[in-house]
Amino acid sequence: MSAVGADGAGGARVLDVDRHPATRWINYGVKAALFVSFAVAIGLAPDSVEGKAMGFQAPLFLASAVLVPIIARMRGWSPHPHTAEALLAAPFLVDTLGNLSGIYDDFRRRTTSSTPSTGSSSSVHSTPSTGGLLGSIIGVIWLGPRR
Repeated sequence: MSAVGADGAGGARVLDVDRHPATRWINYGVKAALFVSFAVAIGLAPDSVEGKAMGFQAPLFLASAVLVPIIARMRGWSPHPHTAEALLAAPFLVDTLGNLSGIYDDFRRRTTSSTPSTGSSSSVHSTPSTGGLLGSIIGVIWLGPRR
């Protein structure tokens, strides 16, 4: 059974979750943690974020925390989509916390290949994609609640 009914209306279960006060506070907590993480990464600049261009990541990553509220207000969604906001911002929070803690310095997914003639090796490090953010935004706009 899908969450979308025959008339195209959103599922009642998601709307009920969005009405619960705990969902609102979890959403606010995720967004506050994201903003604080970037304040620490940019303001204090610990060694773990050196060379990771946190100043360039900040606008894109923090956009995940402000786009859904803007879209929700423009479209007049009721109740406010706290679940969508928290789920959109959470991956960016996890990535930022990973950079701050230095976990990516200790654990990297690498594909290493050696060139027989030179003996040199190259590595590819996977990073979050802006395509994921764009896809999420399009999904929120297209599948969001209708008036």
